[in-house]
Amino acid sequence: MSGGKLSGYQIFDALYEISQDISFDQITRLEAESLAKKIKNFNFVCCVVIWHSILNQINLASKVLQKVTLDISGAENILSETINFLKKIRCDESFDKFLRDAETIALELDIEASFRQQTSIRPRKKKTVFFSYEQPDEPIINLKTKFKVELYFYILDVALNSLEERFEQLHNHCDNFKFLYDISSLKSITKDNIVKNCMDLQLLLSENENVSNSDIDAIEMTDELVAISELLKPNSTPLEVLQFIVNNNNFVPNVAVALRIILTMPVSVASGERSFSKLKIIKNYLRSSMNQERLSDLATISIEKEVMENLEFKNLLIDFAQEKARKINFI
Repeated sequence: MSGGKLSGYQIFDALYEISQDISFDQITRLEAESLAKKIKNFNFVCCVVIWHSILNQINLASKVLQKVTLDISGAENILSETINFLKKIRCDESFDKFLRDAETIALELDIEASFRQQTSIRPRKKKTVFFSYEQPDEPIINLKTKFKVELYFYILDVALNSLEERFEQLHNHCDNFKFLYDISSLKSITKDNIVKNCMDLQLLLSENENVSNSDIDAIEMTDELVAISELLKPNSTPLEVLQFIVNNNNFVPNVAVALRIILTMPVSVASGERSFSKLKIIKNYLRSSMNQERLSDLATISIEKEVMENLEFKNLLIDFAQEKARKINFI
């Protein structure tokens, strides 16, 4: 799909040509014919249109979540937008719009724009009726309604449940640290609200809910936030605020600790997956005897390629050459 239209009109033509080409074996021709029949079906076209819209939105969110500079607040915003999008299209109006798009594509592909009954053979089941008022569920006769209920709404419900369950912990973390993502706006908030947020954060960062062992002091942090909010530019990011604090001799230590915590929280495992990908490239069957230390060093060089390219190796090579020199000066 591309722009709501099938980008692979040639796929059906290619499958049809394969099914008619006697140079291919019988199994290949039958498989091509079967796939061509599946593609030239209005149910299939509707599925492609629906999945394109859903996966396109999820793909955008996935790419943003893989950015190294993304923080938890930004990740929560992206996920919230994705969830809101899925909830928005879970209605009859959006379903009818997808059907109109599918009908347009079906017309171009010379496909009959009507749903077909999917036939399947199932074993006969006998249900024991314990009470006289028990009745079997009424089957959905209308094929359009059946497609909407059993496929369209089902897909969206599964996607929504998966997103909400998977990122529930992310939302909880963001609720605790959310007030630190825009410290410059705290000057418009009452001090009581700042105190409450700091107390909750202190409890979260304490060991066994013992606030005396917490990484921060809520009262001191409240005063620090009130003071620093007047010094920052509007919409300052947590990284910019931390750099400002470090450049000024760490004059608000509690805020600095909290900012270091939120800036080191991993949003996704994309960096870890890239690391394993690099390890697989480096340690292949030709380097199977490589020891752990050398493997780790080569992986670090490969992952931090941009940093490595800016390093100066001249002095290092001179020292290495002198250490490895065979000639020994006795005098």
